[in-house]
Amino acid sequence: MVQYLYYLSREAYHPRKEDELVCTLINNRSCQKKWFTDYPWLTFCKTKKKVFCRPCREAFERQIHPTKAKLIPQHMTFVADGYCDWKNAISRFQLHEKTKLHHDSIYVVNQQTKPSVAVRLPSAIQQQQEQCRNCLFIQISSIMYLLRQGLALRGHDEENSNLIQLLKLRSGDSEYLNEWLKNK
Repeated sequence: MVQYLYYLSREAYHPRKEDELVCTLINNRSCQKKWFTDYPWLTFCKTKKKVFCRPCREAFERQIHPTKAKLIPQHMTFVADGYCDWKNAISRFQLHEKTKLHHDSIYVVNQQTKPSVAVRLPSAIQQQQEQCRNCLFIQISSIMYLLRQGLALRGHDEENSNLIQLLKLRSGDSEYLNEWLKNK
């Protein structure tokens, strides 16, 4: 497969100053800084003095785009060649933004950058254990408080016991404790 990218970076480059775009002057028109806020998928190449579609470039460079067919010239502009027809830029950006190629590229790039389930599962378990540990510390400190005060832990029934009422009071400070009390 042909390598489409020569200057791929992980993040879209948006010029910070207008003077970076002065060098793009063609027929008294140049690239506008406002376009990068209106179309955040645009990326500027300093060496070529052109704009590209970052998700499309990345999808084709990493060879993860579902389209196996050869790109048509309209798509090549934003993927490999770069765009510099500043007079018709906004209409072409809007056209490109609506293409299936662009939507597919965004989807596959986002899917590839998400951490896998195998990576997320241990962190979720670890977070759940940390929440349970915090609830346990709150329960132990509540029991210690009741014991210091010489108060009974249980009441006439389970729901109205001193311990449960104290934990309900403290659940306002901890959302996890509130969930734990509901689940028991």
